[in-house]
Amino acid sequence: MDEKYTIGSQENPDVIDDEEVEAEAEDQNGTHFDDDNILNNGTADSQSQSQLQSDSIDSQKVVDYKTWKKNCPILYDYIQTTSLLWPSLTIQWFPDIDQINSDIVQQRILTGSYSSGNSKIESLNVSSIKYLLNPNNIIGIESHDIIKNEFINNQVQDKLDKISILQKIPHRLEANRARYMPQNPDVIGSICSDGSVSIYNRTKHPNSFNEEEEFKLQQQRQSELLSQSQTMDSPFNEYDEELAGEFCDIKLKFHKSDGWGISWNQQREGELITGASDGLIALWDITKLEKNNNNRSSTSLLNPVTFTTAHDYGVNDLEYLWCHDSIIATVGEDGLLKIFDKRQNLKQVCNENGNNKFVKNPVGINTLSWNKKNEFGISIGDSNGDLSFFDIRDMNKSIKDIKSGHDSGITCLEWNYTNYSVIASGSSDGLVKIWNINDDNEKNNDFDKGLVFVHGGHMLGVNDLSWNPNDKWCIASCSDDNSVHVWKPSIEILNKLK
Repeated sequence: MDEKYTIGSQENPDVIDDEEVEAEAEDQNGTHFDDDNILNNGTADSQSQSQLQSDSIDSQKVVDYKTWKKNCPILYDYIQTTSLLWPSLTIQWFPDIDQINSDIVQQRILTGSYSSGNSKIESLNVSSIKYLLNPNNIIGIESHDIIKNEFINNQVQDKLDKISILQKIPHRLEANRARYMPQNPDVIGSICSDGSVSIYNRTKHPNSFNEEEEFKLQQQRQSELLSQSQTMDSPFNEYDEELAGEFCDIKLKFHKSDGWGISWNQQREGELITGASDGLIALWDITKLEKNNNNRSSTSLLNPVTFTTAHDYGVNDLEYLWCHDSIIATVGEDGLLKIFDKRQNLKQVCNENGNNKFVKNPVGINTLSWNKKNEFGISIGDSNGDLSFFDIRDMNKSIKDIKSGHDSGITCLEWNYTNYSVIASGSSDGLVKIWNINDDNEKNNDFDKGLVFVHGGHMLGVNDLSWNPNDKWCIASCSDDNSVHVWKPSIEILNKLK
């Protein structure tokens, strides 16, 4: 990244150095900040914010955050931040978009809740956000409030809402990852901490629920089914009691431990692949569901079509190749990237001499992403914070490596929808970074090579990110600090890509 865009850089007098805010932050160690109207429309719901642990955020992170906040007018064309009641481990833009007027659009975002057991019932949340399509056309330097250090434009301020929940769906456990089905975004799949997968058709569920009432109904249903099973002549369905506590429409019960891998087939409706810490991957087809007449729960149970062992120490992530209906990539704690073919009963893909194709990384690989344009291009992020890029036709050597791209493990990766050399990475170091892997400008080290932008607004680790499919430079990201950020880098920075 060009130094003039680095927070605290002395080469740009407009950028505020962290020394200017260090004293201000000294007495706020461990505090979670609510962002009020960052730029023209960033908001936070202080009433719904849970207090973070006092030792979660160190003093330097507080200083970095306050420095970042003061530099927002320089770094972004658009940013909105919202504090959730609980952190979300997952985030994804829905594909639809509503044009409110020539300047404002409305979109939906999928998130979940992670209360660490503080809530009796977790939730999947479908939220709405209104934002400026072309903020530079409306907001200029005259809109900057010197006292508040924010851009404020009264013409649009009242029309732009914070991220608001449209639908809150009860969920038995926290959703490690939730993704909608590409062919029908109303169908949502989530994989949980016990490795089970829940499938919802959101149109069949109310827009909200009362946690206490729903919890009592859940216990009542379990008690009634157990009582019925003891008086009926037919054998008790072993899944009845468990499914009575479920809220989803279909339960995919197979994995035995924590699961993070879930991916829908982009080419075949109803098909998805899952992976978990048990080292297994399982193939499912919800179109083949047959209602079990012995099942007295409203939730149907589905068995996998097939499964196989993929990694010795657990599957961390997997994904279908976007342009193919049968090719699947997986990564795991064993440091391997593998390719599987559904047409061969999930057999690992071999090279010309008959040996299995795979990449061996020195440390565990946390996440992967297929390029959305180049069918042979794939990227991985590992627990050291390194990124690597491969052509699957020759996996013996990477195309490019970015060493120490992050200070700690990479948690999420995603390629841009329209600029096929651009990828975003999120990390437990609290940063989201945008890279252009075709940037051949020589720097002093590999870390700087191709770095376009750093989003430093999260105060704890980044859990997930999602490129907006309708706005090529807009990203949504979520963090352990309970925040959801929707942001778009400054056009001056992005012009470097041209």
